[in-house]
Amino acid sequence: MYNAATGHDPKDDLATDYHGFLTKLGCNEMFKMKKLGINNRAPPPGASIDASGILIANSELPYTIIMHA
Repeated sequence: MYNAATGHDPKDDLATDYHGFLTKLGCNEMFKMKKLGINNRAPPPGASIDASGILIANSELPYTIIMHA
């Protein structure tokens, strides 16, 4: 749970809720770092083509945009 008084999330809670941590990272922190000009390396998305020829893509960070060319 975000603590408005300190402006931080408790580290113990993030350690026990890895999915929540990734969601917070993907939703908020990656965009903040980009705005600040901080270079970061997001994990590359995974992809496969199913039997009907449709591309299936996923990302380790929820709510991040997967772009393709």
